Amino acid sequence: MSRRLLEGLNGVQRGPFRRWLDGVGGAPRIAWYPSAGGDLRDVLYLSAQYACSAPLERQELGGEPAPPDLFLHTNYIPYRSGFLRGAGLVFEDDRTRIVARTVEELPRHRSPVHPELVDFPNWRGGGRVVFAELEVDSDQLGSFTARVLYVFAENTAFLAERALPEDARFSHVVHVRYGGGLGGGGRSRGYWLLNILKRVGCEVFVSDDSIETDGGARDAHVYSLYPELQGPEAFGRWPRLRTLPGAQWSNHGDVTWHWVQGAPVVGA
Repeated sequence: MSRRLLEGLNGVQRGPFRRWLDGVGGAPRIAWYPSAGGDLRDVLYLSAQYACSAPLERQELGGEPAPPDLFLHTNYIPYRSGFLRGAGLVFEDDRTRIVARTVEELPRHRSPVHPELVDFPNWRGGGRVVFAELEVDSDQLGSFTARVLYVFAENTAFLAERALPEDARFSHVVHVRYGGGLGGGGRSRGYWLLNILKRVGCEVFVSDDSIETDGGARDAHVYSLYPELQGPEAFGRWPRLRTLPGAQWSNHGDVTWHWVQGAPVVGA
């Protein structure tokens, strides 16, 4: 389960991440954001505080799944921005301030970067795994703590070679500007994610309009390398929890919260 994945990424270290794992108990709820780049908007928009402030589009659903305990970001390009440089101020504007109070380097992760899937296959410096505890102060959401685990790995390799074999479960999956802009440097646009949502136990799929609607024409290399990522799934009649104007997140169309599992199927 998810705990097995996290235990493996922590290794034998006895630092802040280990202490958090010991304290949270059980299997933490994980939001996976592939191709996250330096973006931290998921920390805001998937918080319990935001859920309380943004009403559901369909009130008859009666609620929504619980928020994540941990935000897992993956990206093969080794960004050195924000908390990835160390503790201290991560972001500040006239509405939001984010400070990294704790930053811990975990054992390095090893997985391949296939040139068929990326624009910069010779980019050096991948493999870092960084845990951070962030203090968020927002004029709209108040103050809260969020925990982010950043793994520098190519998304499909991380999922197929590490997460799926360890039966990882992701309560939330975020597809925002996949492979370009906020993440950058990818040839796929992430349509393949639709095939694995139920396999990883995804309850909420958050996506902007950049996801392909042609059946994943750019994903042929993904499936040739990792046939286990193929599947019959596509956008179903999933209830929409809410929609956020694209300008507030990705500028690639509106961002929609889809309730994948655990909700009634609308129109069925």
